[in-house]
Amino acid sequence: MNTGAEAIKESKRAYIQEQILQEGYDKDKFKAYLESLKKDGADIDSWNLKELKTEIAYFKRYFTSYRPYLADNFSSDDNEQPEEPIEDEVLNS
Repeated sequence: MNTGAEAIKESKRAYIQEQILQEGYDKDKFKAYLESLKKDGADIDSWNLKELKTEIAYFKRYFTSYRPYLADNFSSDDNEQPEEPIEDEVLNS
């Protein structure tokens, strides 16, 4: 059973997954961007969902150079493991 805090954290992770990773933005650049904005910026708990939405919109609008080639430009390897969950790669839990 998810507590309210866990449900909010999961909402933040899902939003980052959808808006940054699935759209092909560089997760390391996004993490660095968040870290540049506030102390512990890479910690998902240091942001509320409204703040994340605002910063993601800003990042996407002004940092388009951080966007790598889209996934269809990469060759697929059948042995590749799926990308790690958002909490392990983009933001600290």
